[in-house]
Amino acid sequence: MSKAFIAAVLQDSIGCTGVKAGQAANDLIEAIIVELRDNGGFTLPSFGTFTKKTAKGGQRMNPRTGEKVMIEEYSTVRFKASPVLKKLMAGYEKGKSPASSRAVKVVEVSRKPARQTQKTIAVAPEPVVDKPARGRKKTVAQPVVEKVQVVATPRKKPGPKPGSKRIAKPKAE
Repeated sequence: MSKAFIAAVLQDSIGCTGVKAGQAANDLIEAIIVELRDNGGFTLPSFGTFTKKTAKGGQRMNPRTGEKVMIEEYSTVRFKASPVLKKLMAGYEKGKSPASSRAVKVVEVSRKPARQTQKTIAVAPEPVVDKPARGRKKTVAQPVVEKVQVVATPRKKPGPKPGSKRIAKPKAE
């Protein structure tokens, strides 16, 4: 999850601008940080609990050099998922749809459009029947079958990077 994802969810749910949604996401994250710093914990119901933990200092080994280094005590954040979140995730893993009392809105991250393939579609509408005028016979116009062809966009092949040795430089005359 990222700030951009939170901003997109807020923008879709309350219908505000992207700037306002980004500002709301920043304010939400700042409020969580302040709450963790001041009270040592923060709980989101039906999601989980963030708690502030103090990690012990001591002697550690630098894996690159093998040298022993002294580390001071430092604070870190731990997360414990709520039972509701655990049940929802177990349902997703088993291929079941989650049974929840609240509707969950899924926001898809925009991706590149899928490459289209060549298709031929035959459209056959109903025959058109004209109402006869006085003294004329009933006429039936047979529909015209149209073939619609969707052609795939050509794929761009990556070329050499600018400044590469493979690019031929123009010769001075």
